[in-house]
Amino acid sequence: MELAEQQDVLKNILDIPVETQTIEFKRLSGDAVVSKTVETVVAMTNTDGGVVILGIDDPVTTRLKGVDRIFGIEEGIDMFDAIGREIQRIVPPLVGVWPPAILPVPQRDTRVGLVFVPKAVDNFHSVNNHVHVRAERGNKQLTAHEVVKFAYAKGFEKADTKLVAVEFSLLKTRCFDEWREARRLNGGALDAVLEKTGLARRDDHGMLQPTLAAVLLFADSPNDLTETKCTIRVFQYRGTIENIGETPNLIGLPRTIGGPLIQQIHEAHDYVLTLLRAGIKMSSGFRALYQIPERAVKEAITNAVIHRDYHMKRDIEVKIYEDRVESRALGYSRPISPARISVGCAPRAIATISWLNTCGSFPHRPTSIRTKVCAPCGMTWPTNISTRRSF
Repeated sequence: MELAEQQDVLKNILDIPVETQTIEFKRLSGDAVVSKTVETVVAMTNTDGGVVILGIDDPVTTRLKGVDRIFGIEEGIDMFDAIGREIQRIVPPLVGVWPPAILPVPQRDTRVGLVFVPKAVDNFHSVNNHVHVRAERGNKQLTAHEVVKFAYAKGFEKADTKLVAVEFSLLKTRCFDEWREARRLNGGALDAVLEKTGLARRDDHGMLQPTLAAVLLFADSPNDLTETKCTIRVFQYRGTIENIGETPNLIGLPRTIGGPLIQQIHEAHDYVLTLLRAGIKMSSGFRALYQIPERAVKEAITNAVIHRDYHMKRDIEVKIYEDRVESRALGYSRPISPARISVGCAPRAIATISWLNTCGSFPHRPTSIRTKVCAPCGMTWPTNISTRRSF
């Protein structure tokens, strides 16, 4: 990078008004700066990644302005070296983080370090047996319970791959036979077929057991066989918000749809589309008809099923209002903005998705509703907005 470009980068850094979830300034002076810096690196990689700027004071806590905020890594060169050593203690190791990028500051006869931290995609990182994540400003140390919860939410752990104590005979269903035929897995006992395809494994005692994914895919009543709540509940409301006061605006009783996942998806598609085609009678006597693309409805429901966190003991809810349909994939811990949609996602039921894709009737394709419906609307995924017309 040419000196002029470096100075432009430095100017942009100094123009940042406040620390954020992905940006933190660290002046190399004071107590605990080494441990706090490494905690920040861990917290950033466990959240969305970011950059730690070494040698520049926090714009909020200092009265200094512009280049006067720059003290450089030379102010605490021993601390700078210690940060490099401590980063090596992060478990599992973070590759490519150290040494940082260096920006010269001729005006102050010093240098600034930029530690670029990538976002973790496979598992949490820890230091000194502690796991940290980023808040809007600063770091948060997770408890053991929170580590488990966040691991499932971020897709590091897949609940559908865990073993469950369910008899293999309960998985010998029509859905299993259709899946077996689609995969052309002729011959062999059911348990052997499931083991060969990764839908069953041996536990620590050598006993073969099915995975949760196998139960979700093939059992006639997976909700009754596991601790996981895995049905779809469909609600329809008058108006544009849910009213749970003295006069609730729920129309009729919620419809609960259970069974194997592929059956749930098809039944939910048919039921929701039937309600949308019928419209809703309004107090004025007019009937509001929904103008939502059929494919958008199908993909919204399908995505809610296959991307949900089956570690959470809650049903999927599809809510139909006068002006929109909302579906929610349980387990995502943070709202997704249009800017985050393009980054991609970490599926929380990757085993289930893999085997559902082998079903010829599975209504899922690589193109996603997230970019087609949500991003242009500026909505928080997975809420889907539609217009309506009245007759």
